[in-house]
Amino acid sequence: MDERCGFGGRLSGTGQDKAAMDWALSRLRDIGPDIRLLSVPYDGWRRLSSNVILLGETPLHLDCMPLLRSASTEPTGLESTIIDLGAGRPADFERAGDAVRGKVVLVRHEYPFAPDHVHRRRKYDMALAQDSIAFLIANPVPNAGPLSGSSGRPHDGAGIPAAYIDYEGAVALSAQRNARVRLNIQGEELRDSMANVGMLDLPGGRDSRIVISAHMDGHNLGQSALDNATGVSVALAAARILASRLGPDTPGLRICFFTAEEWALAGSARYLADMSQPERSALKLNLTSSPP
Repeated sequence: MDERCGFGGRLSGTGQDKAAMDWALSRLRDIGPDIRLLSVPYDGWRRLSSNVILLGETPLHLDCMPLLRSASTEPTGLESTIIDLGAGRPADFERAGDAVRGKVVLVRHEYPFAPDHVHRRRKYDMALAQDSIAFLIANPVPNAGPLSGSSGRPHDGAGIPAAYIDYEGAVALSAQRNARVRLNIQGEELRDSMANVGMLDLPGGRDSRIVISAHMDGHNLGQSALDNATGVSVALAAARILASRLGPDTPGLRICFFTAEEWALAGSARYLADMSQPERSALKLNLTSSPP
């Protein structure tokens, strides 16, 4: 696991994702010879600058991290009142109704493996649908800084400025009645961005394939160990164990490593979209070792 996390957070476009992919393919070459490295386009983006300020007699700068592909504010930023919707579940948005319009929505991130977890992008989409002008999502864990994730906004698509803040920032916002913030996010669209797809194909006795997949990319606030270096480890271990068990009565096995998956699953979606229909029809099952 130390090796897999030795490349940094592996955010797509930083080069760390490519270095990790090269490392993984070198391990797959020890298992079988049919190694392929493809490139697929995705909607690239990078942060230029960002800040969130709680306004008042003594303005407070909040620790923040824009969501990937966040819409930019005007160069002078935007200023509005916070509406705190707690966890930001559908019922919270329904209760708020028209009060969301023109406000900066504040919600909380949730533990992703809980059975009733509501994903960040669902919360963002609800804020967008109810005409919020910006979206803030807070880490619920004290003293842990902001988190990072994708807004899911495509090139030139509709969206609002969106950022993670830390637990302490959310406490400061919720403690002040009708808190007002100034938000400034500037990002840059990166046209013609390409994401790597690495794979090993192991033939069986049938034309069909079982796929085991994981994603190589992550975020730049940590080492992305859980999401998804652990998945890469599982896929590599499965390939080693299963390679010797393929035979005339089994389908083949394909190991796929994707990048740009933290960009709303862009890498795997484009890989499948570009695949010929006969090849796609031969894929009978995909076992993914990626977290939800």
